[in-house]
Order: sequence, then structure tokens, then C-alpha cells
Amino acid sequence: MMENFIFQWINFIILISGLVYLLRRPFREFFSKRRELIRSHIVKARHRHEEAAARNMACRARLENVNAEAISVKNSLIETGNFGRETAVKRARETADRLKAETETAMRHERARAQAALSRETIAMAFEESRKRLSGGIADEDQLRLVDESLSTFR
Repeated sequence: MMENFIFQWINFIILISGLVYLLRRPFREFFSKRRELIRSHIVKARHRHEEAAARNMACRARLENVNAEAISVKNSLIETGNFGRETAVKRARETADRLKAETETAMRHERARAQAALSRETIAMAFEESRKRLSGGIADEDQLRLVDESLSTFR
């Protein structure tokens, strides 16, 4: 009885040792490829974030230039002293306000578009990761629940 128990443990240890020896390289390759894939996704996300930040800064600089341009237009109209001085100043203010509003709208749209793109990419990566992790041996109801929970953390 005790001998059978000892032989079973020896067989078990030999089996585990063989599996570790045979599966060490495939596991190492799998995890190194996975690590590189995640790194590349992070680099892409950083690059997109930097592009969005650069567009944001360009819009801000454009907004600052719009204010300076509006002031210069206003000053030139005042200096010329043409007929309808108040009308010209009013038009300059309206133009400045319109340009400022357009620039702010463009900046908001650009920022929203960049945030939406980053959110879509993050959700897609989370969904893909969840799908891969959940594909093995978990009931469909549990898979759906876990995907919903992981997606709700990114919203």
C-alpha cells in the first residue's frame, strides 16, 4: 500500500518534470510574443496620444493668434477712420468672436475625436484580452458577465 503510494508520487514527479522540460520553450515564446504585442500597442497608444496633444497645442496657438489678429483688424479699422466707425468695430468684434468660436469648436471636435479613438482602441484591446482569457473552459454566462465588467471599467 505504501509502496504504491510512493510509486504514484514518483510517477507524478516524473510526469511534471517531463511536462516542464517539454513545455518550457513554447511557454517562453508565447509569453515573449505576447509581451512584445502589448508593448507595441502601448507605443501606438502613446504615439496617438502625442499626436492628439500636438493637435491640441496647435489649436490653442491658433486660438491665441486669432485674438491677436482680431485686435490688429480692429486697430487698423479704427486708425483708418472710415465711414461707419462703429459698424466696422462691430464687424471686427463679430469676426473675432466668430473666429474664436470656430477655433474653439474645432479644438473641441479634435479633442473629442482623439479621445474617442483612444477609447475605442482601449475597449477593443480589453475585449480581445477578455475574449482570449475567457475562451478556455468558462460558461457563456460567466464570459458575458466578465466582458461587461471589464468594459465598464474603461467607460
